[in-house]
This record gives sequence, C-alpha cells and structure tokens, in this order.
Amino acid sequence: MRVSFILWTLVFLLELLLARLFWIQCIRHEHFSHLARKQYRTEVELPAERGKIFDRYGRLLATSLPASSIYLDPCAATELEETAKALARALDLNEEHLTKFILQRKHRRFIWIKRKVTPEEGQTVKRLNLAGVGFRKEPQRFYPQGTLAAPLLGFAGLDGTGLSGLEAYFEETLKGKPGYKILLRDGKRKALDPGLPFKAPEHGSSIVLTIDAVIQQIVEEELARALEEWEPSGAVGIVLEPKSGHILAMASLPSFDPNNFARYPENNWVNRCVNYSFEPGSVIKPLIVAKALQEGLARPEDVFFCENGVYRIGSRIFHDHHPYGWLTLSEVVIKSSNVGMAKLGEAVGAERLYACFRAFGFGQKTNLPLPGEAAGILHPLNKWTSYSVTSVPIGQEIAVTPLQLALAFSAIANDGVLPEPRLVRAIICGEGKVINPISQGGKVILEPRIARIMRTEIMRRVVEEGTGSRARLSRWSIAGKTGTAQKAFAGGFSHTKFISSFVGMAPAEEPRAVVLVMIDEPHKGGIHYGGTVAAPVVASIFERILAYLQVAPEGVPLQMASY
Repeated sequence: MRVSFILWTLVFLLELLLARLFWIQCIRHEHFSHLARKQYRTEVELPAERGKIFDRYGRLLATSLPASSIYLDPCAATELEETAKALARALDLNEEHLTKFILQRKHRRFIWIKRKVTPEEGQTVKRLNLAGVGFRKEPQRFYPQGTLAAPLLGFAGLDGTGLSGLEAYFEETLKGKPGYKILLRDGKRKALDPGLPFKAPEHGSSIVLTIDAVIQQIVEEELARALEEWEPSGAVGIVLEPKSGHILAMASLPSFDPNNFARYPENNWVNRCVNYSFEPGSVIKPLIVAKALQEGLARPEDVFFCENGVYRIGSRIFHDHHPYGWLTLSEVVIKSSNVGMAKLGEAVGAERLYACFRAFGFGQKTNLPLPGEAAGILHPLNKWTSYSVTSVPIGQEIAVTPLQLALAFSAIANDGVLPEPRLVRAIICGEGKVINPISQGGKVILEPRIARIMRTEIMRRVVEEGTGSRARLSRWSIAGKTGTAQKAFAGGFSHTKFISSFVGMAPAEEPRAVVLVMIDEPHKGGIHYGGTVAAPVVASIFERILAYLQVAPEGVPLQMASY
C-alpha cells in the first residue's frame, strides 16, 4: 500500500512536470523565447538629428549641439546620502530634495540627476569620481544669435520638443524619426557587434526662412531704443518685401533668450506680431480712401467740410486735433481728420466698408505657419450699429494684428496686389532634397493707378507735410500713415493708454520694403502720438535697411553700408 502511494505520487508529480513543460514549451513559448533573447540581444535606439533653422542667406538661427546629462545607478553607489550631497553641491541643486529623491528610488538602476549640464558642471562632477554616477550625451537646442527673433523662432524643451513659435509649429518637420540597431551581449553583459541589420534614423528637415538676420537685428535695435525712450509695455516691428510677400523681419519686444527661456516671464515669449490684435486708429484711414477711389465714390480733390473740428452725430461727437474747415480728401488723410473720415464713411456705406476690410484681409487669419495667430475682429454687418459707418473709418470697432496691417499696406506698395505672406523660403529634407513652398500668388484689390495715387500723391505728403513728418529722410522718399489709438476697455476707451503706430513704404515711387512699427502704451513724457513716437523709429529702420539693401538714394550717390 505504501509503495503504491509513493508510485502514484511520483506519477502525479511527473504529470505536473510534463504539464509545466508543455505549458512552457508550447503555450508560453514566445514569451520565454522573448525573455531569453532579451538576455543576450538588445535593441538600441539611434536618435534622429533635429533640423536646423536658417535665415534667407543661410545664417544659422537654431541648431542642436551635444550636451552631457548626469545619471545615477543607486545600486552601484557606495554611500547614497553622501553621493547626493556631493552632487547637490556640484550641480547647485537643493541638497534635501535631491537626497530624498535618490533614497526614494534606491532600488532602481537608472535615475536622471541633471540633464544637459554646462561643461563646467560636468567637469566638476567628473573630478568627484563618484561610484554609480555616469554621463550620457544628449542633443541640446542652441540658438547662436541669442535673443534675435526669439518670439518668432520659439524654443524647444528639455526633451528637444518644440514648445513655442516655429519650433512648435514645425515640430513634425524638424524632429525626424529615430532608427535602431541590435546589439548582442555575452554572459557578462559585454556588448558584441555581430553586424546585425539596423535601421538608420531619418534626420529632421531644416528650414530656411525669408527672414534676413541683418534686417531683423536692425529692427530689434531700433525698437530697443524706442523702449528705452518711451518706456512702453511692448513694441512690434515688421519689414515686408511687398512684391514677394517675404517677411524680412518680425520683431516683438520685450524678448527673451531661448537658450534660457525659463528665466523670463511667459509674456516675453509671445509674438505680438501675430498673437496680438488692437484697434488701429488713424493708421487705417488710407485703406478706406483707396477703396473709395477704387469704387469711384470720391476723388483726391473732393472737398469735405470738417466742421471746425467738432462733428456731432446723435449722441456721438467726433473731434479733430485742430479746427479744420474745408479739406480735400487728400488733406483729410494728410492731416488725419477724424471728422473728414467719418463723413467719407457715411458716403461709402456699411456694405462697402465691410467689403473693403475683408478685401484687405482683416477679420481672417493670414495662415502664416505660426501657432496662436489671431484673426482680429471684424464684426459681421448685422452686428454693426448706426455709428459703425463713422467709427470704423477712424480705426474703431475693428481689431487687427500688426501683420494684417503691414500686409494691407503692402497692397498699396505692390500696385494694388495683396501679397501672400511668406515666412518659409525652403525646406531642406534630411537627405538633402530642397522643397520650395509654392506661393498661391497675390490678390488684386486695387487698380495700379489707385495704388500709385495713394503712395505718391497722398501718403507721401503725409510724411512731407503732414502728421508723419518725423519719418522723413533726406536720401529716400517715404509714403506712410500715422496712427494713435486709445486702448479699448469694457464700456469705453482709455484716456491714458494708447497705441502709437506708423506704417511706411520706401522709396515711395517703387517701394522695396514696407515697415510697420507699433508702440504699446508709451509712458515716458506723456506723449503718445504715432507721428512722434513711432514715425522716427520707422525712419531709422528705413535709413539703415535701404542702405543695406543697396537701394540707390534718390538724387544722392549711393554709399555702401557694411554689416
């Protein structure tokens, strides 16, 4: 009986063993084969290189450089608390927090201590020769021009992912696709190279912008001087090539250094050129006049009685800064008469005013490749009041972005063709293939004759004898318009906060560039007029960029500028 029990027990155990063997060999074969392969076979990721960003002439604006990151294998460290204290001192980290962080993970084989350290920090840690501490190379985004065009370029985070600006918008284009390779390891986990197949990484594409780094630098320098002089809350500068729609400069101040973006207020990261919309004020007046001429509703020599500077419509009163009597339509723009523009608005009518603004691109995004672009505000006609036909011609009840405004004036500079804005000149794929984005061309919104009248007979006189006289240059003619807008708030307009602006084009006969400058809330000196605050900045920009572009002075021998 006892022998029989032992035999049956052995048979039962043998059956269990056979069942277990069947389960391992047949049912769970793939699982255990995978575990076995992992012991001697490792797949190592081959990271893709992030694409670069260049200006229109190949000047480097953004690239990636190798940086050292420090990690710890707690199981290999000899004394964790002492190791944590030494690392904290070397890397300027909080000693208590780092010690707690490490001790909570003491059974792990890998934890990051500090990523992408400076060369000095790396050398300090190496000299400590701490057990379990190691280094890994990682790509770090680097912006060799520092703050130049920072709100436009944006920045990449610790993992190399674009977080704002062009870096974010073109994340998929820039980042590429990682590859891999297979490594075999011997019994001691030493890597062998058996020459197994591997997949090469697909490196990210590089982007060539229409931006000219020299012109960008000029604009930012002149805006910085304006910030120092007027102490505003912010400033914007845009330079456009009117025929091509190429954006040569797009500046937004205050700015930041994308190499250390976390040290700056988030407000500095904002690209006010596209993310910010404002009531433009008087700067918009030439656009309505141009449409009135185009529709045959008025002529430059038509006269308007400007009510000696005070015009009452119901409960609304329009004021001019001077008591003007009779003014021609040209003079209404030159002297920036609100009363004259209100009367023109009544003559043009709501439907044509709305169509005018839509034609110039207001109330709709430009679809420039930048995140967070604002469309501005252009209320549908059924939202207009009885006062709207007199308000919108003086730049109220409408909000535009600086880019929209610069583009609209480019139509006047470009003989009536509204250009498609271009920020990307080419994309260079990882394998070297160059892709040139196809332009959809411009949109004709004015007759060339009307555009020339606006430039040479009206807007040029704004600078030579009107509110824009401080934008006048001795070597080139400038056509432009000033703007001074009260900032709107719930229930009315501020009497202390203004937006000062000027848009100009030069040379007036055949413009090579359109320049817009907007100064937000100038404080110093109590002066806020666009002709005083913004116009001189535009003049300084034109003085420098026209020389740089080798535009021959009108009647003056060209003197080459070096940059």
